[in-house]
Amino acid sequence: MFTGLIQALGKIKLLEESQILVSLGSSSGSKIILEDLAIGDSVAVDGICLTVIDILAQGFVAIVSPETLQRSTLG
Repeated sequence: MFTGLIQALGKIKLLEESQILVSLGSSSGSKIILEDLAIGDSVAVDGICLTVIDILAQGFVAIVSPETLQRSTLG
């Protein structure tokens, strides 16, 4: 359930036209998020709901549509 609380800060990088990499730092909040994260989960990033498609050691990869890139702060 989305609580609206900021749980971690990270950096966003466009990988391809439809994928972004969200790199989380090494804070305790980041570690908790990554421990509980599963492929297919929805994660709010800058107010935008993204679907996780891969989980990495320090972050995750999510799908993002061209429309979302155009109309949000992600693009």
